[in-house]
Amino acid sequence: MGHKHSITIPAHNPIKVGTLNNGLKDIAAYLKLTKEDLVVNLFYNN
Repeated sequence: MGHKHSITIPAHNPIKVGTLNNGLKDIAAYLKLTKEDLVVNLFYNN
């Protein structure tokens, strides 16, 4: 952390589950979170 981190998620409709999963894993690793904690923070916390 401390520097810009970018990933590319294709704008496919629908996005493939594996593509989304890999993106979430990459972001979670960068933030030092589990993928599950990242998903909770993104979609379930107000």
